[in-house]
Amino acid sequence: MEKKKMKLWKKILIIVIILFLIFLAFTVRKMIIMYSLENKLNESRQQSNIYEKTTMDYSIAVLGNLEKYYKDGIEKNVMLSLDGTTKIIQYIYPNERKVFSEENGHKTLTISEESNGDAQTYYPMFTSYTEANSFLELLFNSITSKIVTENINGKECYVLSGKYNSNFLYGETTTNIKAYIEKETGITLQVVEFYEENGEQKQFKREYTYSFGTVTDDDMKEPDETQYELLESR
Repeated sequence: MEKKKMKLWKKILIIVIILFLIFLAFTVRKMIIMYSLENKLNESRQQSNIYEKTTMDYSIAVLGNLEKYYKDGIEKNVMLSLDGTTKIIQYIYPNERKVFSEENGHKTLTISEESNGDAQTYYPMFTSYTEANSFLELLFNSITSKIVTENINGKECYVLSGKYNSNFLYGETTTNIKAYIEKETGITLQVVEFYEENGEQKQFKREYTYSFGTVTDDDMKEPDETQYELLESR
């Protein structure tokens, strides 16, 4: 009887070890994928000339589409509200930020200093869903996330999802979020948020398009400051 119990415990222990090794292998695989994608994304961000456009599903979006231009260390963001009444153009320089706003025909300009000396630290091109500030955060995100492969518009992507991933922001009604990240560049091409509304399952989609080497000096040209009311600078 004792021998049978020992054999049973050995079998259980072997099964547990096998399951643990399988879990460990999948976790390590996800860690490698996330780490590799983040490195590729950082390489993409090192380009000196980048254009990025965010297109949102108008059924839920509050703000309009966003365009980003980056050339020679300067970033320009352009946002137009859905109803067309508000337009915001923001220039981020290494030590200064200018915000040109137009709302119902009223134009204002705000100028502020960039105390960190590197605005890109806070406003980088391309959203990251694979960022981790430590090994433990990378490990946690890998354990709590699911990664599969899918083709989007002819581009091979990893589809990343995970309710407890530190890079995802879940709302009260959000049930799942999927980020489609291009394997070659680490750039997110699409994010789909699934949520509940009045008992129905719905989704909100954001699509990202980009290009390198297409931004011109005319694209980066500032509006005429004399046409704007200068507000108190910070």
